[in-house]
Amino acid sequence: MTDTVTTKRKLLISLALKRVKPGSGSRINFLNQRTWKRPVTNLNNILQQTFFVVVGGIATRLYLPERMSDDLGILILASDAATAKQELEQDWRSHEVSTFYGREEK
Repeated sequence: MTDTVTTKRKLLISLALKRVKPGSGSRINFLNQRTWKRPVTNLNNILQQTFFVVVGGIATRLYLPERMSDDLGILILASDAATAKQELEQDWRSHEVSTFYGREEK
């Protein structure tokens, strides 16, 4: 199975490299002029023991104009799930008004 996955990955990368054009990415002046208007919670202050990466709509702010997105998606290791949950719950309880958006618990 690994050989099939590796073969597919190499094929997709080779196809992408055929289409890449030099200079087609975001220019440095665009990257330096952020258009961010919607605030986002700084998870570095909350997830102090959990390694994470930001994914989804908020992550695209690094190379695209801002999208209307109120969710903050993160990716963590499965082995860090309990620690992340504890850190998020602790922060959630410390705020009268939540800095998080999402479904309300009933």
